[in-house]
Amino acid sequence: MENMNEYIFGNKVVKGQDLEKEKAENFLCHFKNSPINFKEDGLEKTAEEIKVLNDFNDFLGEEFEEMNLPFKDVPQDRIIFLNSESFDKLGEKEFKTALYDNYNNVIVANHGYEEWESKRLFWYKAILHEMIHFVSFQKNLLIKKEDNRTQINNLRVGYRGRGKEVKNDIFKGFNEGMTDLIVMDILKKHKEELALDFNISKEEEEEFISTKKQFYEYAFFINDLIKRIAEKTDKDEGEVWKKMKEGCFTGEMMHLREIERVLGKDSLKILSRLGYSDEENKKVYDFFKLDRD
Repeated sequence: MENMNEYIFGNKVVKGQDLEKEKAENFLCHFKNSPINFKEDGLEKTAEEIKVLNDFNDFLGEEFEEMNLPFKDVPQDRIIFLNSESFDKLGEKEFKTALYDNYNNVIVANHGYEEWESKRLFWYKAILHEMIHFVSFQKNLLIKKEDNRTQINNLRVGYRGRGKEVKNDIFKGFNEGMTDLIVMDILKKHKEELALDFNISKEEEEEFISTKKQFYEYAFFINDLIKRIAEKTDKDEGEVWKKMKEGCFTGEMMHLREIERVLGKDSLKILSRLGYSDEENKKVYDFFKLDRD
C-alpha cells in the first residue's frame, strides 16, 4: 500500500505518495528557479524601483524575525515588470495590476496600468502585496502519472486552500484581505522612512490614504472580525491580529476556530466563500451583519 509522505522546508510543504525526501527537495529547488517564459519581455527596473524592492525585502525580513521564522529575500529576478500589452497576453483576466503565479514562482506586474500612471504608491503597494504571497506558507502535492510525469497540485498559499477548480477554493477573499492588512501595517510602520527615502509628498500620501484600494472591503471586514473576536474573548486586538498574521506564513489555522465559537455555527464555512462573487460576498456580509457604509 502506498504511503503519503510529507516534508517541511521552512514554510513550504511538499507531499506525495511514496515520495522520497530527495525528490521533494529537487522539486522545491526547481520550483524556486522555474523557467520564466516571458522573462525577455521584462522591463528594466529603475534605480528607485530596485531600492523599493530591497526595502520591502528588509521590511519582510523584520516581520519574519518578529515571528521567529526563517526568511529568504524575494529574488528581484523573480519579479517581472511588463508593459500592458505583454501583461494582457498572460490571459489573467482577474488581475489587472499584478499577480503571483504560484505554479511558476514568479511575480508579474503590469507597469503600464493606466489608472496608476504617475501614482507610484499604488504601484509599490501592489508589488508588496504580491511579495507577501511569494513568502507565504505553501503546500504542494506531487502526483506521479502513469507515463512517469509528475503532476503538481498547489494545495495552499497563505490561507487560501486550492480545489480542483477555482470555484472550489476556500478562504480566497480572507487571504487577500489579510495580505492587504499586512501590507498596510508594514507601510504604516515605515511611513516616515519611505517618505524621506523616496521624497513622498503630502499630496501623494493623502491621495493614497484616502483612496479605497483593491481588497479594501475584505480588509475592512477582517478588521471588524478581529474587533468582535477580541471583544467576545476578552483578548487584546493586537493578540488576535498577531495570530491571524502569523497564520499567513506558518500555515497554522487552528485559531480560526475561534470565529466559529464566537460568531456562531457555520460562520467559518460561510467566511471561506468570501471573494468568489458579489453574490457570495453579500451572503457573507449579511451573515456577519457587516455595515459597509
